[in-house]
Amino acid sequence: MIVIPARYESTRLPGKPLVDICGKSMISRVFDVACKTSASEILVATDDDRIVDECRKYKINVVLTSNRHQSGTDRISELAEINSWDDNQIIVNLQGDEPLMPFEIIDQVANILIERPDYSMSTLVTNLKDKSEFLSKDTAKVILSKDNNAIYFSRAAIPFSRDGDYDFNCAMRHIGIYAYRVKALKEISRCPVTNLEEIEKLEQLRPLWLGINIAVEVAHKEPYMSVDTYDDLEKVRKHFITVKS
Repeated sequence: MIVIPARYESTRLPGKPLVDICGKSMISRVFDVACKTSASEILVATDDDRIVDECRKYKINVVLTSNRHQSGTDRISELAEINSWDDNQIIVNLQGDEPLMPFEIIDQVANILIERPDYSMSTLVTNLKDKSEFLSKDTAKVILSKDNNAIYFSRAAIPFSRDGDYDFNCAMRHIGIYAYRVKALKEISRCPVTNLEEIEKLEQLRPLWLGINIAVEVAHKEPYMSVDTYDDLEKVRKHFITVKS
């Protein structure tokens, strides 16, 4: 099952799920990607009637949720509670600003939990391109254990080099896609926002703080980009124009 959390308010790009991308809204573009996966069900969880109306126009299953949620994880957890989903059900959190997410890696993140029943959360990474990406606060980095579990996520350059000679190959770039079992999803949502999460502005630090192991794999395909700013939006529009032509 895939749930696409879609929040109307955005500091850098207000009304982001409804922005036009070459004749279709962002949320409908993300739904199109989800439809290419092997998911048995696809839902949109939103906090705004305008997004509900847009989804219904495209016959997308949509649920209106609270506008008080701190993260997409919390929004999805509300659906799990409402629908009494089984604790072992696997849910993929596909962010509503990822119209170019390769459908293959959406299946991949879910398959991690299918193949590893002892885990309750999974995510994906890719290699950092260069030192500037490693040092950028806009790039979420993760360092891994020998078993490919997430040790820590940060916007900072980790691991820190005491001698000043950074080796960015020691970290990976985190891709913002997750799969959870419902039991873990509920546990995460019931926990208040943690200090680490608040400082870094990274929701994946909450399950780590709770002691939930996050299984990590390198993505089989490189995602293009998410849409966070107007500049990102223009790049994505140009991509769709190029593909269409």
